[in-house]
Amino acid sequence: MKKSALLLLILILGSVSVFAHAEGTADIEAELSVLEGKRLDAPLKSLLKNEVVEAQLIHEDGSLSYYTIKVENSVVVAAEAGRAERPTIQAFVKEKVISEVKVAQDKKVYLKAAMKNKDIEIKGVGWKGFKLGIIKMFALRF
Repeated sequence: MKKSALLLLILILGSVSVFAHAEGTADIEAELSVLEGKRLDAPLKSLLKNEVVEAQLIHEDGSLSYYTIKVENSVVVAAEAGRAERPTIQAFVKEKVISEVKVAQDKKVYLKAAMKNKDIEIKGVGWKGFKLGIIKMFALRF
């Protein structure tokens, strides 16, 4: 995957790529910290200039883990465990996606299928729904 496409998937698809490399909550938090300070490249920098993404990992037992990624002026300023105070985008990822994407032959195809099957859902909060529709189309092209 292209670097910008991977970053987009990390930011928008509930940190699936981060989750996929981690074995547990502590690993996810360590992987998230790597994102801090990353500058988004075009065209992402105009689409995701100032966003607060709240990613919810839905575990097999129904429990939830929350992760927040804040982007200001196209730079990831925070990526941490916990709920977002005022999210502009919410992402919902089923835990099975994390284990299955690890072994998928083509991760891009798998992630597209997971979005179509509603194993990954992305929602904009307020007027962000329209903007998010554009981002989803962009993400699915990679």
